[in-house]
Amino acid sequence: MKNLLINKKQTEIIKGIGILLIVLHNYFHWVSPNTGENEFTFNKDNIVNAFHILSESYLNIINVLFSFLGHYGVQLFIFISGYGLTKSYQKKTVKLIKFLTNRALKIYPTFIISIILLILYKIIIQSEVPTIYWCYQIALKIMMVHTLIPNEALSINGPWWFYGLIIQLYILFIPLYLTIKKWKSRGYIYILIISYVSSFLLYTPLNDWDIYIMANSPAHLPEFALGILLALDPELKAKLKYNIIFTIIFILGNCYFVLFPFTFITITYITIFSLTRLSPYENKFINFTMYYGKISMYLFAVHGFIRNPLFSNWANSANNPIKTIIIGVLYLISVTIVAHFSRQIHIKIINPYIMTLIKKIT
Repeated sequence: MKNLLINKKQTEIIKGIGILLIVLHNYFHWVSPNTGENEFTFNKDNIVNAFHILSESYLNIINVLFSFLGHYGVQLFIFISGYGLTKSYQKKTVKLIKFLTNRALKIYPTFIISIILLILYKIIIQSEVPTIYWCYQIALKIMMVHTLIPNEALSINGPWWFYGLIIQLYILFIPLYLTIKKWKSRGYIYILIISYVSSFLLYTPLNDWDIYIMANSPAHLPEFALGILLALDPELKAKLKYNIIFTIIFILGNCYFVLFPFTFITITYITIFSLTRLSPYENKFINFTMYYGKISMYLFAVHGFIRNPLFSNWANSANNPIKTIIIGVLYLISVTIVAHFSRQIHIKIINPYIMTLIKKIT
């Protein structure tokens, strides 16, 4: 057994791998052949589609892997958010309102930059002028309530659904933190039970209203709370037998609805278990993923709207697995450049004003 310790370098690696999975997933699942994915809704045919596509041509393996599995990169961000919040909160306890305001001030600048870039993209690339209804949808996202409104979770720019979720988790952080701090692993079990009961009971009625329980906090408390638990209990041991059991549950969870809600926490544990065993020495893979970890917040904000129509249409018209991968690499390079540009704007222009505001608040 080995402690599930996470250092600063591993945090960046986890975020880097998470964002690469997300970006490539959001490219490949728009490119034919489409597998579908068990992300917001469950369909056992999706895994059958994945194997069927692979049986037709092994060259589709990259498409299938990222299309079907890439969305689980979101869970790494949920986990690392819980972990990072706990570490920050332990260093300096502040009042709840100030704590939430500080977190919001770290999210909103990047989000606002991406909205401005999206407007420019629509006008210049798509030759479209934003409508009144489009502005209404943007307003819902700025208020971070879009995942609670029918048909709005994935509107405008699909990946932005995550912002609504993470704000909900930030609001729930203090009670989750206090629960785990008081009862440790037992408190975590309580949170698991609440999460899965809520997910099962609310899945169908919310889907009938075109609202996804899997895009809201009840379904993702386990990953977030796992980050809190590991931050509060660095002596927690990673057991190989759990990894084996969770791998089986994850596979079955993509085949049977009764285990579907467990896929998110099991893949999170499996991934963290694996990443904490990476070699501590410098190598090109670690440096590569750490760089993407540093720009992950900006890359997440801008990558969604850049894929359409330029890259997804281009890849679909190519209709070739190898060309699809090449176009995917070009897409990754393009969104990386835009993310790097966004980061520079944030650091050099916006951040000085934000830091001044945070100091006044705290």
